Amino acid sequence: MPTPTPVSLIKPLNRLFGSIDITIAPNNASMSFDTDQLPSTYYMNDANNFLRLRPLHSSGFAMYERATRVVGIYTGQWARNASYQTNSQSAQVLFRNLGSTVADIKTAIQNIVTGPGISTAQLITQNTSVNPPQLNGSVVYINAGAMEGTIWGGDHNVTADRYQPMKVVDATTINSTAHTGHPFATRPLAEQFYAQYYPGLLDQMMRLGYSAQSVAIAIGSNGLPVTEQITTDRGYFPVSNFNDDRQRQLEFMCRFFGSFV
Repeated sequence: MPTPTPVSLIKPLNRLFGSIDITIAPNNASMSFDTDQLPSTYYMNDANNFLRLRPLHSSGFAMYERATRVVGIYTGQWARNASYQTNSQSAQVLFRNLGSTVADIKTAIQNIVTGPGISTAQLITQNTSVNPPQLNGSVVYINAGAMEGTIWGGDHNVTADRYQPMKVVDATTINSTAHTGHPFATRPLAEQFYAQYYPGLLDQMMRLGYSAQSVAIAIGSNGLPVTEQITTDRGYFPVSNFNDDRQRQLEFMCRFFGSFV
């Protein structure tokens, strides 16, 4: 059942991590974060209720709320019609489970962040080497340089000894099919990205969590606008509304979030 705003899950206290688009040069010699994006952010409360806040997407802005959720990160060939569990054990996938509770997910992220790490320069060296050192299920945190705050994985069979960004994957249960997202970003990275490129906008999005937000829809050419309260589990303002112009969609969404009260 969709939840009308305000959606209590949406608050900084519940923010776990984000996901972010990465552009990789064809020769792997450089990587950068796309600046014309609004990264998704993920939330979970002490009751382990889960929400993904997706501000910008070809299918539109949406908030997906679930009573329970299991979360992981992966790289490789995820089979969309197979279950979370089946994919996690696939020889075509390098996978790490983060967990299904707020405590487990926070612990798993902390363990990766404080575990084996490499710089962006070391990442590029591995990926541009003619005969790179063999990687065997290596999952590393990028602790310096342009990609700091992301997690990459490499394996001899899955990635041909090159590091690839680990992406977010989440499902209702381990036996369900999963939603696969963009590359994982730590909470500090997601917040830093917004602060640098869209200052104040993430704070505006948090108003979805403590006040009712709505859209006005015109009914017919001479009709009065009808105000509709925004709810979870529904997409708003897909790029098709903007003649498939992503830049126009982005600019509109920035104004839309900026209008929240």
